[in-house]
Amino acid sequence: MLSRPDGQLVIVDTPGLHRPRTLLGERLNDVVRSTLADVDVIGFCVPADEKVGPGDRFIAAELRDMRAPSIAIITKTDKAGKQQIAEQLLAISQLGDFADIVPVSAVAEDQVGLLADLMIARLPAGPQLYPSDVATDETTEARIAELIREAALADVRDELPHSIAITVEEVNPREGGADLLDIFATLHLER
Repeated sequence: MLSRPDGQLVIVDTPGLHRPRTLLGERLNDVVRSTLADVDVIGFCVPADEKVGPGDRFIAAELRDMRAPSIAIITKTDKAGKQQIAEQLLAISQLGDFADIVPVSAVAEDQVGLLADLMIARLPAGPQLYPSDVATDETTEARIAELIREAALADVRDELPHSIAITVEEVNPREGGADLLDIFATLHLER
């Protein structure tokens, strides 16, 4: 969540839309479509350092049917050169009619504020949903589980992203370690 005087963004990260190969994949797509039908702005993320592929084209086609405006977000611009970013801007612009296309780098904090400005400008007027000092509705364990899942997926190429689930068993402060934790977790696989 991002609370500012001009608005509050509640960011919902969904599983990625994909061509389902299993019943689980179909159900996950249903969850994503249901979630997207309830939001006010959609952020479509494509990394700057990867070519646009069939999955990106599939998602862009799905977004055309949504009522909410879509903003294409070219992420990880810190990992790409100017030429690569320019090529990505062109490739993304050809995928659909996006309300905006914004290249950003969260690591370098480049254009993240602009992205927030563009999203907040597209929100309808309404009351703040969460107190200003709240940054997330996720538990610490849920955030840790997602970080572990992302790390596992970075090296797993033959499994679908949703086929890995994490259960955090224990989180203990490390003795003598300044702000370090020992985390014990179980990785659950579909197969």
